[in-house]
Amino acid sequence: MLLTGGLEGSALRRAAFADIVLVASESLEAVRRVDLYRRLGVEARLYPLRVDDSPHIGSLLGLAGWIHSELRQGKVIFVESFDGGAFIAVLASLVVTPSERLVHMVADKLSSPLQLRSLHHVLLLAREGVNLERLSLSLRTIAFTGGDAARFELAENLLDLVELLPCLSRCAASILQEREPYRQPPSWPCRIVSEELKSIDLESSGAVRVLAPVPKAHELTVYFGCRFIDRDGCKEEASRVIAFFKRLGELECYLRGDPRGGSWGSVKAYPVFPEEAACIRYGKVYGVCDGEQPL
Repeated sequence: MLLTGGLEGSALRRAAFADIVLVASESLEAVRRVDLYRRLGVEARLYPLRVDDSPHIGSLLGLAGWIHSELRQGKVIFVESFDGGAFIAVLASLVVTPSERLVHMVADKLSSPLQLRSLHHVLLLAREGVNLERLSLSLRTIAFTGGDAARFELAENLLDLVELLPCLSRCAASILQEREPYRQPPSWPCRIVSEELKSIDLESSGAVRVLAPVPKAHELTVYFGCRFIDRDGCKEEASRVIAFFKRLGELECYLRGDPRGGSWGSVKAYPVFPEEAACIRYGKVYGVCDGEQPL
């Protein structure tokens, strides 16, 4: 059984019926809560969920896999976090039953558009034919450690684009499953596009967090979430984002629904904070924030 609540609830009462308490927060209070539960004799785990961010897709799927592996043993898990456990509860549900309705129900309860992006990515993987239960169970060993962040963030950027560019179908799924014996080898455009996408990140530091392309006729405006926007304005990343999307046209990766095909006559790129890019790309889809009209 999976139960949820806020960080302010009674630890003593929860310890009386929970086998495991998962405290999802990076706050000092969360550390204290975990210590308190352990002193009360209850297994407690700390998951570093920030109010203004979302863990990468590999960690999230691994967390869902860990939750389900414990539930299958008949354990009662209590999830407590600043949003009352809403984000993690829906994440765990999507792995078993992908449902856009569930995401709509929780959209206005999430603390960051980046978390909405993560849930939408899970839905996209399901639509790509990924067996989410099997994948999440295979990733549960990295749920609390992070694992290969660069690989998972590359998959996230591909997922940002898959609804715009049909040529990228199955690309993200291939990267996520690359160490699994049942995976399919990446197709030709996936291999090339993945390498091109890696070139945007100058120092392999995850600078480009979100890609939010907004097409208008033959013009493409790309808002991209840059982690280092306060440092230098992400000018070099912007030029590389422009080069990347122009390269997509050369690879015949055309806009979905564009009967004419061909590349964009003009490509512009604007760095914004990652939360803003996520809002532009996914916010209006779920009616939770304003910004440029997304796809």
